[in-house]
Amino acid sequence: MNIQRFTGATSREALAKARMAFGDGTLILSNRQTALGVEVMATTEDSVGALEPRARPAAPQERAAPPVVSDKVAPGRALPASHQQVQQDTAQLAMSTLSFQDYVRERMLRRRQTETPVAIEEVGLRAQAPAPAPAPAPRPRMQINVPPAPAAAAAPAASASASPAQAVGARSIADELQSMRDLIEERFNTFAWLGQARQNPIQANLMLKLLRAGYSPALSRAILERMPETMAAPEAMQWMMEAIRRNIHTAEQELPIYQEGGIYALVGATGVGKTTTAAKLAGLCAEVHGPASVGLITLDTQRVGAHAQLREHARGLGLVAHLAHDRAALQDLLGLFAAKKMVLIDTTG
Repeated sequence: MNIQRFTGATSREALAKARMAFGDGTLILSNRQTALGVEVMATTEDSVGALEPRARPAAPQERAAPPVVSDKVAPGRALPASHQQVQQDTAQLAMSTLSFQDYVRERMLRRRQTETPVAIEEVGLRAQAPAPAPAPAPRPRMQINVPPAPAAAAAPAASASASPAQAVGARSIADELQSMRDLIEERFNTFAWLGQARQNPIQANLMLKLLRAGYSPALSRAILERMPETMAAPEAMQWMMEAIRRNIHTAEQELPIYQEGGIYALVGATGVGKTTTAAKLAGLCAEVHGPASVGLITLDTQRVGAHAQLREHARGLGLVAHLAHDRAALQDLLGLFAAKKMVLIDTTG
């Protein structure tokens, strides 16, 4: 019987090699994955057909007994060992009608059994080799028995070994979580109060005005919760203004800046109203101390019409607006306005 082994990178390649060797009558016995790819063992259908007439019916529930090779040999003729091996293989293959995979496995096991004694001999030779001399045992060191410290004394040491950085990190995380919790509670309480305030249009309108004015939702809600519900819209507005005045502490004893005087520079982004605020403060100071007590300086040389805008405001107040192109010009103008009550500087946005 002709059984060959074919190896390919894929199963398709290995099957193609088998068909090239045996043709259309190729019979695949087994396939397995190897390190080189896929290994396929194949033969021809003619070889299987030649073995079928020699098949013997096997016992239904008993395993086939090993084949018995007859020792009767014609006198003067001795069968070679290879011929006896082929007869044994043929007889054993005829005892089974399942597949040729068992046959291949038995051949491989038989080959391993023949190789096992050689491996055992090598292991025996290695075992007979002289073992290396054992290393000298280390000298026993003196052991000092120290009584264990009590648990109460170990607790402070464990707490002291904790890293200060870890303690600070844990404290900061706890503070952040608490602040997030407070913020969430405040938002939910505000939403719940707004849902109730929809039933009172006056409170809803005042709440919207406070939020647009920049007051916090917590302060706005705290003020409006104390407002009597029976008030009309004008009375509620007056009550709210009085409550804000009482709750927000201001320096009532200090004089306004237009009465106190000084040099002020208005700083801010473009469009926030620096030029308009400077004109209003100049008008208030001119009304109290006279036009000669106010000095106006602009540093805005980038925006088109900035100097013209401040000059128009100053002309209506009877003042003159001066333009400083650089730091030296600004220092000269400040020295010129040293006797002024108040000097206002409009900066670039």
